[in-house]
Amino acid sequence: MKAKELPFHHIFFPLFFIILLFNPFIALPQSGAWIAQPVSQDMSGYWMYACGDNVVILTRHNSRYIYVFDTESGAWQTIDLGTEQVINHLAANGQTAMAYTDSMVIGYSAFLSEWDIFYYQGQVLDPEPQWSNSPSWGSGEKLAYFVTDVAAYIFDSEQGSWKEYEYSIPFSYFSNNGRFWSDREYAAITMYSEYVNQFYNLAYSIHLHNFSELYEGVFCDLATSVLDNGFVGRDDITEPYKISGYIPGNNIFSVLLPTTQPKMAGVQSTLNVSKRNVYVISNNEEIENSLVKVYSHGFDSRNGSWYEDEHVYDVTNWGIHDWTAGGRIAFQPITNYSTDPPTIRYKIFSGEDNAYETFDPGIEELYTWSGCDAGGTVLMAHDTTSLWFHSIDPPNSMLVSIEGETYQRTVAGDNFIFAGSILKDNPDTMHAYFYHGPSNTLLDTHIPKPLGLTVSTPYLVAFATQGANQTLFFYSGIVNDFLKINAPGPVSVDEIAAKGNIASVKTADFMMIYDALNNTVHSEEYQYLLPPSISTNLAAIRKDANTWQVYSALNHQWYEFNTQDNINSIKISNHLVLVASPVFLGDSRYYLFNGETGMLTELDAEGNFINDVYPVIGDQTALVIHDTIAYAFDPDGITDIEAMDDKTEKSRVFLGPNYPNPFYRTTTISFYLPSESHVELYVFDTAGRKIATLTD
Repeated sequence: MKAKELPFHHIFFPLFFIILLFNPFIALPQSGAWIAQPVSQDMSGYWMYACGDNVVILTRHNSRYIYVFDTESGAWQTIDLGTEQVINHLAANGQTAMAYTDSMVIGYSAFLSEWDIFYYQGQVLDPEPQWSNSPSWGSGEKLAYFVTDVAAYIFDSEQGSWKEYEYSIPFSYFSNNGRFWSDREYAAITMYSEYVNQFYNLAYSIHLHNFSELYEGVFCDLATSVLDNGFVGRDDITEPYKISGYIPGNNIFSVLLPTTQPKMAGVQSTLNVSKRNVYVISNNEEIENSLVKVYSHGFDSRNGSWYEDEHVYDVTNWGIHDWTAGGRIAFQPITNYSTDPPTIRYKIFSGEDNAYETFDPGIEELYTWSGCDAGGTVLMAHDTTSLWFHSIDPPNSMLVSIEGETYQRTVAGDNFIFAGSILKDNPDTMHAYFYHGPSNTLLDTHIPKPLGLTVSTPYLVAFATQGANQTLFFYSGIVNDFLKINAPGPVSVDEIAAKGNIASVKTADFMMIYDALNNTVHSEEYQYLLPPSISTNLAAIRKDANTWQVYSALNHQWYEFNTQDNINSIKISNHLVLVASPVFLGDSRYYLFNGETGMLTELDAEGNFINDVYPVIGDQTALVIHDTIAYAFDPDGITDIEAMDDKTEKSRVFLGPNYPNPFYRTTTISFYLPSESHVELYVFDTAGRKIATLTD
């Protein structure tokens, strides 16, 4: 019978529990479903599998079949290779999966729910490098790559097909001398020869669906050269010197040829930024006597152009230091020796407007010039008496006196700077400063001296203070506010962790979760077995042998669940939590929690558990493998519920989560039935009292 959509209901009070009752039976439907796929028993060898954000791929080392699942279609597909093949490697990331055999390469697109098989030329270039950790095959979010000794192959998920580019490198390739990777919008290849000091670059743009080649290329270090939306590199070994930047938007290598050897921009060692777009290189050219012309070349990967600045200095009066790059801001300290004591001038390159600007805040030179830290769009410099904060989005500066204090530490985030200094007349007390760039405001407070290192992400700072009466301190750069909470018991440094929007504190007797999205804390006082598993948006905690809890920053709610058996493992992604109960032959249970909907989907898996083959989890899907059957999670699937009467056709029932959640005055609840039935919809508070009947 065709499903009927019943009217939406609006409520005007906080929502705690909703129970949907309908005849002829009572059911609590779940959002999301496990989709089963029987697997061929003709396969042999070790199992091979991977899970991306929205796609899973599964096979065995010797197989005719590769199984793939994507959340867009909500269905498994079987790729038939025609005959049994030796599957060498496979990978999955984002919406893309790939695998290759001795003769063919396979790509799968979760965008299109389609695959493409291509017979490649040559031998795999560098399938298992010993130390570079950069094999010549792999998958990015939208592009997979596969490189042989004669051609590069890119699988374009937006088009669902492999693209081939026959290259000719000007030197012999040796293992570990290549870098192969894929970012969100491009795939790239860098190969080099240490014997002839020559480099080769090849890139593929997802925007233009085409290749771009730089035959006489540049060196790209994956740690410093790869930016969001592009990459940069340099050749400062052979003349003429070369600097190049690439962005996928125009699929062009922008090349500079400095007249003297370039100096690469330094990169913050612990960079708490969500995006890194800026890179700056400089080179010096002697003019005459003590005069030096300094050329600075700034690159922002969002537009792909180089922006040059030049300035002449008398090196008897000025000391020129290297550039340091943050996320979208870079700075170059320049010592002014003509002042007494010497002071620091800061040249700043802004990726927001691609412009240079010079500031003289009056910061004195310390023993070194390194008293400056950069975040995403902010930086801070200090000396013994002052803190100088600067923001590029919007442009603002602020100078703060720390007379009577001793500077101790700085933490830079996406749009904030935390600086702490110790009071000289009270060495157990810190003056904590929080500069927020977007509002150009400074929050400050006095707290006991922090304990050890400060835990941070691009969005938050968390730490515990010293002393008998410890304070737990949290700051959110998202809402620009902080919390000071008395710790229920002693806290050590290794009991505090943070990732993305979540910070956690776990001791033997209590646990605390901080949500930077709304600057709130959830606390529980129990004896916990293990520290929380945290991701950008979720925290999962094993409370006891068969009880587990989840906090979701996606809807700012706390959940607690009980498994039928003891908990075996907990895996977590940015949106999902997968809990496995102890595994016995023919008796394996899995629980998948969706952080967006707050729904739990149980899987009582058929078949037998395979030793050393464990569940994997992605951002929107998960994979469970048994010997005869595999299961993938579809977050948009609807769990089937059978009526108690076997003669009644299978019902397809759905109760959607309320949205928005949280809410102020109204929220919407939707539910679907396979036929017209008597419906009762109630709201209960946390004490179990019925407080409203929405429909009867």
